[in-house]
Amino acid sequence: MGRKLDDAAEALGGMLSLDRQMRIGSLNENLETCRELLRNSAYRGSSTARQLDQQLAAFSGASAARALPGGR
Repeated sequence: MGRKLDDAAEALGGMLSLDRQMRIGSLNENLETCRELLRNSAYRGSSTARQLDQQLAAFSGASAARALPGGR
């Protein structure tokens, strides 16, 4: 299971480096789904899952879409 998380973190790396202006609302919605999956009991003890969840939360929280009225 750890390798799958490492692969996911690597795959998301490029997206996580997007400038704030490039972050769209629909992307944030999909990331919330990913975060829910990372909080699943299967990953509860995983530091990789915890780190990835924190990175996704920071990415979503800093997006331009969140700054707009009604942004998610």
